[in-house]
Amino acid sequence: MNHFVRAALIVVAAATAALAGLVLLGGASTVVLDLLYFVPLVAAPALCLGRAASSPRDRTAWALVGVGSLAWLLGDLYWSLFLRGLEEQPFPSVADWLFLAFYPPVYLALVLLLRTRL
Repeated sequence: MNHFVRAALIVVAAATAALAGLVLLGGASTVVLDLLYFVPLVAAPALCLGRAASSPRDRTAWALVGVGSLAWLLGDLYWSLFLRGLEEQPFPSVADWLFLAFYPPVYLALVLLLRTRL
């Protein structure tokens, strides 16, 4: 595991632990909670797409997981920025379509990963 990946995983673990602590203790602002919440959501597609770019083994599968994770991140970001404060949220929304866009590439990636290992 290279130094960048190790550092990214440490940052994700620290942000997740801090988020859990702040949620349990209460009193943290929404901005702080959102920033900590989005750390792993940003790291996941970045690390997956980085893995796809840097290693030929299972490149397509990692790229697909990265694309699916990116769709989820964009859906969550859209919901947080535009829909969270609405009294009545539209359904379906752009966020819903982005959340659903996560599944096809990730399912295909799982099939590809299983195929290379069975």
